Amino acid sequence: MSRYLLYLLLFLAWAAPTLADDQLTTAALRRLGVNPSRLQPIAFSHNDKILAAFDRATFEQKKEGVFYHLWFFEINRDGTFGEAHSVPLGLKSFEQGEFTPDDSKFVVLGNRGTTFQMVDLKTYQMEDLFIPEWGKAGFRADPAVLWSEAGKLFVIGHPYDQNRFIETRTVATLRPNAPPEQRFQRSSDIGTLEKGIERLGHAGYLTDSAAFFGQRYPELTIMSYWNGNEMREFDRGWKFSGFWSRAGRLLYSVRRGEMQESELTLYDARSDRQTVLAKAPVDYRYLFLSRDGKTALTSQVAETYGRLNTWYARESEGWELKPVGTDSSGQQRTLAAGWMRISSNGRMMAHIGSNGITLFDLR
Repeated sequence: MSRYLLYLLLFLAWAAPTLADDQLTTAALRRLGVNPSRLQPIAFSHNDKILAAFDRATFEQKKEGVFYHLWFFEINRDGTFGEAHSVPLGLKSFEQGEFTPDDSKFVVLGNRGTTFQMVDLKTYQMEDLFIPEWGKAGFRADPAVLWSEAGKLFVIGHPYDQNRFIETRTVATLRPNAPPEQRFQRSSDIGTLEKGIERLGHAGYLTDSAAFFGQRYPELTIMSYWNGNEMREFDRGWKFSGFWSRAGRLLYSVRRGEMQESELTLYDARSDRQTVLAKAPVDYRYLFLSRDGKTALTSQVAETYGRLNTWYARESEGWELKPVGTDSSGQQRTLAAGWMRISSNGRMMAHIGSNGITLFDLR
């Protein structure tokens, strides 16, 4: 082997470190000031350098006006935990949080969809994005949902004027850096759209002009894709057990009939194509898709009470289900029931349970 090739291989090994499972135990979390029993994940940043989470404040902290803590766990290049940053929240209710598309800020939605704040991810300082005031126009999220897709930040709800006259419901683009009066850019009237859909039971918006809808009848649910102009049916079944949408794709679990197996299915709206990833007698639940839509995550209830069999599948590997967590012999290990999130590029999974918070390597 030439000296040049040897140096090249050494450089590549340094530049692309191998990920490894890492854990912050409950004891380690307590030392950081985290309440482990009340900790829940929110989302990975788009660049997978931060995992956002939150916990609920203690009774004593609530008396001081702090009701929640946001936690930002930095993730090193090798997939291990770095520093942790805490930001107190004075919101009496916390509904949703999401990173801006450039990962410079983290936007917080609370107080029943009326209040928006954001954290600067360089200084970890909180600032107000929108606080409702009498005599001023604003926006109320309904439902309190906030998400990032296609390079934009979206929120569903009702704009209102200075007299509190409520406009029709819309999917608005939230622009944190715009002037206050231009931060919520409304789109079309989705309230009228949804009222025109017979027996609407599920609505999952990708952007302001794309969504997945489910129409629920007594023995049948019909799934359709809306492209901003028209709806197109793509599936129907007796029972759907879960949904998760990202990047123009919908991951879902369906039983075609009462006595039929559960099917883990991915629908790609761009190609109008369905892919059945797996079938089993036990329902596939707790569904997640990575932000790029190329890695799926699912679980099945294990035979042992309070345990889950958790799987991931990647498009580049033909959507083959592979276990998350194996023993020394390569056999699947069950996970304790808990909170999960998949990273934006699908290379990691975060699990919060009775043992703390674990980052699993999915490569």
